[in-house]
Amino acid sequence: MPQTNLTQIFDEIVKMFHFGFVGGLMVILNIGIIYILTNILGIYYLFSAILSYQVLLLLSFSLNEKLTFKSITIHNLEKKWHRFGSYYLVSVSGMILNIIILFLLTEYGNIFYLTSSIIASFLVFFWNYFINKKVTWSEKHVL
Repeated sequence: MPQTNLTQIFDEIVKMFHFGFVGGLMVILNIGIIYILTNILGIYYLFSAILSYQVLLLLSFSLNEKLTFKSITIHNLEKKWHRFGSYYLVSVSGMILNIIILFLLTEYGNIFYLTSSIIASFLVFFWNYFINKKVTWSEKHVL
């Protein structure tokens, strides 16, 4: 029995690592997109963050579907659309948290907006991982 618990803990750590890897990649791309939209195209930094978040959602979902939850090999298109819809809703709630943190750190904490974006992304990571694990990739969505 203890062996099973250790295996489950290890599997959970591996999934969190993969989710974090995908998230880290998204943070790097997010910072690049926000920089381009804000500094080169002159778009307000909060709008840039929202646009960037939306652009990266599909890529993030696809990578997490393949890498993080790779043990789930479902070819049912309807189930995949349900997972994407769930992922999208969780991600939008995460984006709202991210934007609030970004705004507070930048406007009231006097932190550079790109630094604020990195901090906000790190904080929202935990929300996104645990809610997606519980809702998006739960047994009822993948069977």
